[in-house]
Formats: sequence, structure tokens, C-alpha cells
Amino acid sequence: MKLTKRQNQLLQCFANHDTLTSYQLSTNLSVSSRTVRNEIKVINEMFEQPIILMSKSKGYQLNLNHPQLSQLFNCENIDFENDNIRNTQILKTILTQDNVNYYDLADEFFISESTLDKVIQYFNAIIQKRYPDIAIQRKNNILLLSTDESIRRDIFSYFLVQEIHDFNFEINNYASFFTTCDLSAIKKIVVDFDNRQHLGMRDFEIFSFVLHIAIMLERVNKGREINDIEDVQTDPKADYLANKFYEVLQNELKVTLPNKELIQLSLLFSCKISKISIDNVRQYNKFIDQVLLSVNEIYNFNLTENTRFKDNLLVHLLGLESRIKTNSFLTNPLIKDIKRHFPLLYDISVYITKQIQDYFHCILLEDEIGYITLHLMNAIEHYQEKYTKRIILISALGRSELTYMKNSLTSYLTQFTIEVVKSLTLFDANQCQNDEVDLIITTFPINFKTKSPVYTCSKLLSDSDLKKINQLLSSDNQNNELDKFFDPDLYFYNLDLTSEEEVIHFLCQKLMEKGYCDETFETKVLNRESIAPTTYGNLFAIPHPIEKCAFRNGIAVAILKNSIQWQSQKTKLVLLFSLSPKKDKAFDDIFEKLVNLLDDIHNVKELLKQQNLTDFLKVFTNES
Repeated sequence: MKLTKRQNQLLQCFANHDTLTSYQLSTNLSVSSRTVRNEIKVINEMFEQPIILMSKSKGYQLNLNHPQLSQLFNCENIDFENDNIRNTQILKTILTQDNVNYYDLADEFFISESTLDKVIQYFNAIIQKRYPDIAIQRKNNILLLSTDESIRRDIFSYFLVQEIHDFNFEINNYASFFTTCDLSAIKKIVVDFDNRQHLGMRDFEIFSFVLHIAIMLERVNKGREINDIEDVQTDPKADYLANKFYEVLQNELKVTLPNKELIQLSLLFSCKISKISIDNVRQYNKFIDQVLLSVNEIYNFNLTENTRFKDNLLVHLLGLESRIKTNSFLTNPLIKDIKRHFPLLYDISVYITKQIQDYFHCILLEDEIGYITLHLMNAIEHYQEKYTKRIILISALGRSELTYMKNSLTSYLTQFTIEVVKSLTLFDANQCQNDEVDLIITTFPINFKTKSPVYTCSKLLSDSDLKKINQLLSSDNQNNELDKFFDPDLYFYNLDLTSEEEVIHFLCQKLMEKGYCDETFETKVLNRESIAPTTYGNLFAIPHPIEKCAFRNGIAVAILKNSIQWQSQKTKLVLLFSLSPKKDKAFDDIFEKLVNLLDDIHNVKELLKQQNLTDFLKVFTNES
């Protein structure tokens, strides 16, 4: 027995009612009466006896004598359907047919017309990230997608890999999307072939390759063959691999592929072959040097001498060249975590991606940005300076206590690298008066002024001391500086806007009126969004330009009256960053701190309640 989420909700409507009309059920579920009737029909067909009875005079009621009725109200026995799964099935239907009746599609998936409109809008927003000129259109209540077969396959592959997050790359969970293919058998063939040919595909590459092959076989079986590959130049080695792989498919799965499908198969394999020439390496190295010089200038992040990072980026570009030619998607299962936990590195990656897009004249997806971030993370020794905390220790008990204090701090503050700049005693404590460090920790009160914050702890550094020190180091004592980033005149509560473009336009206008930026700022913010959305989930977005081009740093805040669709994410809290070229470490820390704070949906909901900036900052400082 498998009930969808809506079917379960329909049954739960009867929990407190003996009888319900079609109108009452449709109102409770926010669907049409026709959808209610269809859902009830499907539910009843699952059982030998109907579970929902129809009375012409009263309406619908449960069959109280049904032997399985009690099970249906035990949620543990119900397999809920994920909306993304439903959406992908809808997309598959559209991609498989030349035209689809709009009303029939809504009925087939038991959704209202307004819901279907939103689903189509959602599809188009993602499709046009890669194919700006392609969209699902509705003409005379017929849905049309005017594009060729190879792009249809790319779109479906992308949605399978990117939009279904709950399957965690377990290939068998995707079986419901394929009616003529055995995914387990295809996976075994691909893994064995990879081992025999020493291709060295990584797990996520194997996963993606299996789906590409499954889509190919499924489409061919349904008569949807590729016929738009003309005069394509394929690589001889890729042709060899494609023919060998096809021999295995013929022997193991008894499949037959047209010649043009073999060309498509060769193009898939061409992404797995390194094409390295002296000219390519020379050109890419020159390009990389130029990009890293500008990264250092804009972000004060110097990688110009980091040969390891440069080599990794070179290999990435060599592979990217093949992926661009074959329209292959490189999936990145870590993309959400990368954005949330390394927001500054991700932002630098967006800038690098913009340069790559201009160089290759292409559009890249967020996955590619995520891989560049991973390369940056491998250069972590440069970035790690941000997490090194310089501390001065003062103790009246001498070296033993100082050693104990350092060991305790190192063991507890694992997210930081602790550097003890000075270890002082009671008698030479005043030597730290003019030092600028992250924190001075002393076991006795000091009676002189210092340029650095001071924390007086117990002699044995209790757990409460360590927690307090962690809070002080995590906040960097910048809570008192928040006023210079936020402006009461740039705080907008209950703002009634309906799209990301409206929000960006409104906030940019307000920033310009206050002298933070000029009239070109809005276009630069929108250009940043076109590369990768600045939504992080949890109802918030932090839009800003790629380059730091504002007159001064600042943050405009919008708490929306109703959540809006910000590309593929719902958003209600928007913080638009005005970034100036002047380096400001405190501002960078605020950016990271905001992303980390908002990673918890409870914090976001608390911030959404605050009607003025003062209360907003109180929540922010307390949580951070």
C-alpha cells in the first residue's frame, strides 16, 4: 500500500467528521472538486473493498467496517510522496510527448490548475538557467516544449540528479522513473566497464553516467531517438569506448541502438577522456594567472603562487572544455553544504566562474561553482588564517598553569587554530597593553587599559569559561560594530512585493538614495543572480554584486509580507549587501556569521518577527 501525501491528508480530513462534501474536501486540500473525486477513486482502487463511501444525499464518509481502516491512520505505515518526485514525473510526461493537454495533465497528477502553473514556472526557471531560449509554453491549453531530443534528455537528467535530494545517490530509488530499464543491471555494467578500461570515474560520475544511459535506453525504447546529430566530430578513443560499451549492452541487456545514438554515447565517453595539449595548457595557465591576480585584488585572497590550486583548476578547465562541447552535467552532492559553510569561498568561486563563462562563452550550473570552491578549500592554509585566533595568556601560577590553559583551549576550541602570542605572569602582565590580539585571557583582574579585549577566568578554566571564550572568539567582538553596517532607514518590515526582481529593485533604489551606490548597482546585482542564486534555503537570500563596486559597505534588510519564489527557493528575508572595494575583515565576518546564523530555520523565524532594526540586531547578537 502506497499513499501520496495528499491522499493521506484527504483521509485525515475524516478524523473529526463523519461525513464531508466534495466542496469541504476540496477547500481543506486547496484543490478542485474534480481532483478530490479522482483521488478518492485511486484510493478505493487500492483495496478490495472501497475505503471511502459516497452518499448522494450526505456526501463522502469512511467505510467504518473496512478491515484496514485503522492502519491508514497510522502514519508509520504510509509512504509519503515527495513533491519533487511528482514534479519530475510531470516533467517526464512533458518531455516524452510533443504536446500535452494542460487539463489532462492536471487531472493525471491530481493537482489544481494553479499548482500546475507554479510547477511549469518552476521548470522554466531552472531550464532557462542553462538554455535561456527554451521554455515550456502553453498554447490553446496545450503544453509545448520546442527543442530537440538531446536537450530534452539533458533536462531530464538534470532534474533527476539535482532536484531529488532525498535519494542520496541510491540508484535503485530512481527505478520508478524508468519503465523499460533495469537500473541495477546498468550500474553493474558501468562499474565493471569503468574498472576494465581504467577510466577512474568517481562515484557521482558513475551515478550520473548510469542515469544518462538509462535515459538513452528508455527514450529509444519509447521511439524517442536522437536525429539532430549532424557532422559531429567525435574523439577516436571515445568512439572505441562507445563501441566496446555497446557490445556489453548488446550481450547483457539485448538492446539495439541506432547509429546516431552511438555518436551520443561517444560524446558521453569523451567527457571521461583527458585531452591535454601544450597549446591548451599554455592558454589555460595564462588565463588562470589573470583570474587569480584579479581575485587577489578584489578579495585580498592571494593564490597566485599556490601551484597546487592552479594545477587543480587547470585540470578542471581541461575537463570542462569537454563537458561544454557535449552538454554534460557534472553533479555536486555537496553544493548546499558548500554554500552554507563556506560562503566567502563560494562567493570567490562565483567570481571565478564568471570569468570562466566569459572565456568559454557558456553558461555554467551551480555544481561547477561548487567544485571550484572545493579546489579553494584545498588551498585552505591561506583561508585558515581567518580561523587562527591570536591569544595572550596571563597567569599568576607560572608555566604549569599556562601550559594547562593552552591545552584546554586547544582541545575545546577545535574550530580555531590557537596561537599563543605571549605567556605572561603577574609581574610582566603590562607588556600586553599595546598588543592587538583576538583575546587576552587572564586568571586575575588587571587594572590597566589594553587595545585588545580581556577575559578574566577562573584559575582552572571551567566549562563555563571555555564556553564564554568560544562566544567571544566566534563573535570577534563585532556586535558593537553592527551599527556601521545596518541603517534604520534601510530596514523594511512587512514589505508587499511579489518577485525577486521587485525586491532587488526596491532595495537598490533605497541604497542609491542613501548614497551607498550608483544607478548601475542594480544591474550588477541581477548579473550575480544570473550566475547562481543567492538563496541558501531556510527562507533567506543575500543578494549582492560579483565585484565590490559600491561606495561604502552596508546591508539593506527586507522582511516580506508573504514569501516569494526566488528561483527555486521560497524566500521571505532578504539582506542585500552593498560592498565597497575597501577591504573590511569585519564586514566579511558579518557575512559568514549571517549565513551560519540563518542555517537554523528557528533563527530565521525569530528574525522575521522583528518589526524594527533594534530588535532585529538584538536577535542577531544574541544568537551569534
